Amino acid sequence: MDDSLLPLSAQYRMDLLDENCFVIIATARVLREADNEFIRDILGQPDYIISRKSGDIRSGGLLKINGLQKFFNLKNFRDAEITFYEDNVSYLKTVCDKFNIRGVYIPSKQGH
Repeated sequence: MDDSLLPLSAQYRMDLLDENCFVIIATARVLREADNEFIRDILGQPDYIISRKSGDIRSGGLLKINGLQKFFNLKNFRDAEITFYEDNVSYLKTVCDKFNIRGVYIPSKQGH
């Protein structure tokens, strides 16, 4: 609950209200109850969440690619305009290169 909102939290909330926008949180973190509470009560519940399971040692980039792949294989997403927001430059490049999608780097206090 001590996390601060990233600079584009207002955009995130607008996207949640847009019926034509499917919002996914993809995090390399193992989400605990406090994280889920923060998302639910402060940030706003997305359409889907991709997160690390306890014991999963894959790179964050691969974790996000594997989680997103199932959506990008669906007919609904084939011609969709996709923007991937990321605070880790390495993950941003890995995911955007894999799917050939638009990426936006969002600096955070985590030092990536």
